[in-house]
Amino acid sequence: MDTKKCLYKMEVGYNERTNRLIYVPCGMTGPDGTTALCDSCLAKMKKRFPQGWSKTPGDRCKHGVYVGSAGGPDFMCGYCENGE
Repeated sequence: MDTKKCLYKMEVGYNERTNRLIYVPCGMTGPDGTTALCDSCLAKMKKRFPQGWSKTPGDRCKHGVYVGSAGGPDFMCGYCENGE
């Protein structure tokens, strides 16, 4: 992902055991499995992946079908299978 240069830390939850907020670097996956993105990186990803995403940018094909992230499922739609 293009967030390697981003230095923001994103709040992704709250740990009740330690009574502290949970932060992860921008572009990392939080405890809920969703990628945390700052506003700037979110705008970049929306431009790069206009079809949207489920959990991480790039996990849907250009037709909006879930194809998983790295190492995830590889479900392609018929259009992608045919190279369209």
